Amino acid sequence: MPKMVCTKCEREFKPKRNGVHVHELMKNDTAIYKIWDADLWECPDCNSEVVAGFGRVPMAEHFETEQMQAVLTFERRANILIILDREHPKA
Repeated sequence: MPKMVCTKCEREFKPKRNGVHVHELMKNDTAIYKIWDADLWECPDCNSEVVAGFGRVPMAEHFETEQMQAVLTFERRANILIILDREHPKA
């Protein structure tokens, strides 16, 4: 894992939570394109957060209907933190 340093505080990010899921959304946020497993990191000074440490392949992709449903069910039951990866910034 590459070292990550906060550009504001010049401090190294520390792990905040392992095993977060990132939902990469399709264009215009219409549906989930891919689901990734990753880690949430935080700056110890300013509390800025970054998601890094993604798996080599996604846990599920839009065309894998059964796998996608299984991951979504697991997220609900296990109370997994979900972070959205939007192609377009919020308006």
